[in-house]
Amino acid sequence: MKNLTEKTLKLKECLDMIRSKKRLLSALQRQLAQAKADCSSLQAVDYANPNFKSSPNTSSEERYVIHLEKIRKRIDSVMQEVFDMEDFIAENISSLNDYEQAMIIDRYIHGKSWKRICSEYNYCYTET
Repeated sequence: MKNLTEKTLKLKECLDMIRSKKRLLSALQRQLAQAKADCSSLQAVDYANPNFKSSPNTSSEERYVIHLEKIRKRIDSVMQEVFDMEDFIAENISSLNDYEQAMIIDRYIHGKSWKRICSEYNYCYTET
């Protein structure tokens, strides 16, 4: 697709990245759901009777909470990356010519292949 402008190629790259980030988000959300489901095996802590530990090790409950928090922070981080990319796309897509905007919409909204889009718009298609 040598005939596409540099800005179009940057938007294409950004949209491809969003697609992979959204797949990652789905996987992380499944991981979080699984970790929450696994919590059913944890026992409640009885604070009525003092229990002194001689070891600085964290309890399984604390490790569980730490694990969940790490997953949530990772989800938040990936979501922020997606939002930043979507903002970039929204700000820049209108600067493309009509054909380039139509091609971006056909690819990322309608799911057409680049080969088909290039054929329909009479653009050069080169596999990389």
